Order: sequence, then structure tokens, then C-alpha cells
Amino acid sequence: MTELPAQGASTEVKTVIDAPRADVYRAFLDPVSVAAWLPPEGMSGHVHHFEPREGGEFRISLTYGDVADSPGGAGGKSTEDTDTHHGRFVVLVPDERIVEVVEFESNDPGFAGEMRITVTLAELDDGTEVTFRCDDIPSGVRPEDNEAGCRSSLAKLAAMLERAGRYRRTSFYPVSERCAGMGADGSTDDEQAIREVVDAWMAASEAGDTGTVLDLMTDDVLFVGPGREPFGKEAFADAAEAQKDVDLQGTSDVREVEVLGDRAYLRNHIEMTMTTPDGPPVRLRAHDTAKSVRRGVAAGV
Repeated sequence: MTELPAQGASTEVKTVIDAPRADVYRAFLDPVSVAAWLPPEGMSGHVHHFEPREGGEFRISLTYGDVADSPGGAGGKSTEDTDTHHGRFVVLVPDERIVEVVEFESNDPGFAGEMRITVTLAELDDGTEVTFRCDDIPSGVRPEDNEAGCRSSLAKLAAMLERAGRYRRTSFYPVSERCAGMGADGSTDDEQAIREVVDAWMAASEAGDTGTVLDLMTDDVLFVGPGREPFGKEAFADAAEAQKDVDLQGTSDVREVEVLGDRAYLRNHIEMTMTTPDGPPVRLRAHDTAKSVRRGVAAGV
């Protein structure tokens, strides 16, 4: 009689995210978002292949910035500093449930075998409860390490979605009556809200979250700059898609804000570093941008 292999360990992590279920579900099925939130703290992500449908396959690599941060300092499961896994979506129930099976790409038998991941989304008054369960964890992965990684990933997911939610609730995006009052630094609530929109834009750009960046624009947004023709939202989206493998990191400093009724103007100083998959980091020329925003939406000029 053939003896069935022993079933691996299981872990379950729960968290509440201040975001609608639809937004949380979408973040699990958008490869750009997954690359941003799935890597635990200290790791970066790269999505090689992604088919967000039942039966669809995916392949993802998570790389340690410092192998000393890996469990026991042992490094990656697939290469010296990287964990690569592939898998497929088994069940997709929109806004409710995701079931996938994954397997590490490793020569170590301790990491062999399929691990089953089940994500359940429950609607709450204050957001969405996310239950992240792993079953049949390979013997080479300590359950406590698996749980810590899952908690870190979900914390990044929550921060990403809740940040996006705050952007949408600012007085300039979308409409919210917060015009009265002053901040602790002497700025008005409107000025603070505008700075939050700028921070949102920068954070989403660094995360490769083009969807959030586009949400911050009006449909009639117009970008103008020296040496090129003005372009709009569609051209911006096309350019972002063409540069999806480029890593952007930067800082912004809003140096002037002028609020005039339902419209405002600002000057923002930006410094950016660009890294392509095959090249070293390149520091781009620091420059100032001028933007206009109107209550209810944001627009770049």
C-alpha cells in the first residue's frame, strides 16, 4: 500500500484594511500591484508572468535587498538572494475568495511541493477583513517565518490601499468640505490636502501603480514641457506601460501653493532616480513642475 506524504503545516493571518472589498480583490489580481505589495519588508518583487483568471498561471520572484534579512541569513530558495515561485489560480470568486497553488523553484527538496493559498475577503463596517491562509507549507519553511512574511505583505497591501483611499478623500480629490481651519504648520486644510495628492502621485509612481496615478488625473489633463508636444492622459498611460519595468525612486517638495476658490496652483520640486532592469541607477535632472488642481479632481499641467 502506497503511503501518502505527510501534509505540511498551515498558517492563517487576518487583518482589516480600510478599503472596499472590490479594491482589495483587484490588488490581488493586478500584476503591478502584486509586485508592489507582495514582497515582505526588505524584499523587492518582479512579476515574470501573470494570468488573472481561473486556471491562469503566474511566476513571481522576490529578492532580498540584504540576504542577512532572510530567515536565518540563509539567502534565497532559488538563487543566492531570490525566492522564485510559480503557480496557478484555482478559484476566483470576485470580491470574495481567491485560491491559488504555488511551488518554489528550488533544488532543495525541503522547498518542494505545492502550497495552497486561500484568501477570503469579508465586508465590514470599517473596511475589509482579509484572511490569508497557507496550507501544505513545505517542510523547509518554518511556519513562523511564513506567518511573518504574510503579515508583512498584508501590511504593505493595507498601506497601499489605505493611502489611495486617503487621496480620494482629500478636499481636492474627491470633494470634501475641509476648507476651514489651519494645520499645525500654519497651512490651510486645502493646502495640506493638495500636498497629500502630490505625495499620492509620487508614492504610486514609485510603486509602479499606474492605475492610482491615472485616477489622480482629470480626463482632460494636459502635460506640457520644453521640447515636446503637449500630451494627455492616454499618452501618459501608454508611456507608463512602455516603462513598466523601470524602477523610479524620488522625492518631491511642494514649494508654493496658491488656493483660489475651487482651483489651486502649485510649484513642486522633483528629484528622480531611474533604474532599468539591465542598467545602473541614473539620476535624472532635478526640475520644478507647475500643476493646477480643482476641487473634486487633480490635474497636472
